[in-house]
Amino acid sequence: MSFIKQVRFLHKWLGLISGLIVFIVSITGCIFCFHDEIKDITRKEWRIVEPQNKPFILPNVLQEKAQEIAPNVKPTMVSYYGKNRSAIVYTYSEKESLYLYFNPYTGKYLKTENPETDFFIIVEYIHLYLLLPDYIGKHIIGGATIIFILLLISGIIQWWPKRKSDIKRSFTVKWAAKWAPCKL
Repeated sequence: MSFIKQVRFLHKWLGLISGLIVFIVSITGCIFCFHDEIKDITRKEWRIVEPQNKPFILPNVLQEKAQEIAPNVKPTMVSYYGKNRSAIVYTYSEKESLYLYFNPYTGKYLKTENPETDFFIIVEYIHLYLLLPDYIGKHIIGGATIIFILLLISGIIQWWPKRKSDIKRSFTVKWAAKWAPCKL
């Protein structure tokens, strides 16, 4: 097998493997990018509230209510996302974490969500770690991305016309050309 054939063989198989990983990371990134908008549409019963002309309840009040509802976890953070959005109390314990949704004006409890079973958190973990332990997954994704970029560069080098006279033809699309199946 000649050197050129070996390079093309490696280029093809490394490209398929790294391309598959980059494709998975890209698709999950696109899905996760719009997770707030999708959640607002699919879970509006507890994510959207009627705006009122009064101030939000203080965070410590919401933390106390969260502690009453879920006594096994510790409230760690309260987030207010806007006038028409529910407040979220983030909780944590060694065994589990929960998100508790409250009306920020009245303090009414709306819903508890487990982030470990949430679709978008799973999508995020696929995006970041391919559902592998983080110290393994991030290295696989990083390596696949570096290989993918190197293969893009080597593919351009392989494709680049050998003669200057072929450059214009290589960068021109033949709109009138007939379609033919690709040979692999």
